[in-house]
Amino acid sequence: VYLIFFAFSQLVWGAVIQKRGSRRTIYYSLIITLAGTLIAIVSFNLPLYLIGRTLEGIGLGAAGPVTRTVLVNFFDRKELSVRISMMVGTAATMPALAPIVAGYVLYWIDWQAVFGVFFLMTAILFYLIYRLLPSDLHDTVNDEELTTMKIFRNYFNVLKQKAFWGYTLPYVAISSGMLGYYSATP
Repeated sequence: VYLIFFAFSQLVWGAVIQKRGSRRTIYYSLIITLAGTLIAIVSFNLPLYLIGRTLEGIGLGAAGPVTRTVLVNFFDRKELSVRISMMVGTAATMPALAPIVAGYVLYWIDWQAVFGVFFLMTAILFYLIYRLLPSDLHDTVNDEELTTMKIFRNYFNVLKQKAFWGYTLPYVAISSGMLGYYSATP
């Protein structure tokens, strides 16, 4: 449930960034994530837990689009490629490290503590973004009306580009292999 909503919400967050700007979008997404995490922590049945995980997926779906937008606003082209490669390297190791850390937390405490640690990390991130991210980001907020039809038309235009598929298909193959490996290992 989490991964489905995480993946599909990224399509919406791009439009939100375009309409509202990066800083406000970060706040929206982290508030949704914190609410979902709280619901998961206090859940006493499966439907409530799934609602919490759904909200977490929706909120964290903004992480990729917002991060790329903020990095583009801060760094020149050369420094941007270095920063993005650092980010990708870190993101690639997280699926391997997170289950190990969560396993230790789960071993010593109960399953809700995993979400408590995540809630704490997300709250700290919210605070750091509030304190350290400049309020004068060079966002290009689009004032024209953004309709669902325009969003779908833009996505369809991207899907027609050969360059998009030239980058996407290898990335999907590599990511699928990594996720398959992570799923199969003990």
